[in-house]
Amino acid sequence: MEDILPQNSQKSSASTQKRQLLKTEECIINGEKIKLPLALCENTELFQALFSVDSWNAFTEHQRRHLMVN
Repeated sequence: MEDILPQNSQKSSASTQKRQLLKTEECIINGEKIKLPLALCENTELFQALFSVDSWNAFTEHQRRHLMVN
């Protein structure tokens, strides 16, 4: 049996997903200010796959604490 959502629900779901993808977290890495997708910041596996130990070591102690708490 296959779940089928009404077309409006599909649009709403797609719209919600798009808004979630557009949310960002501002970060400073190696003195560069960048915006990362919030989903990347919230998904530990994905984040670890994209950022190396060298990237982590480039953060200030304050930035590391902020990332560990949030």
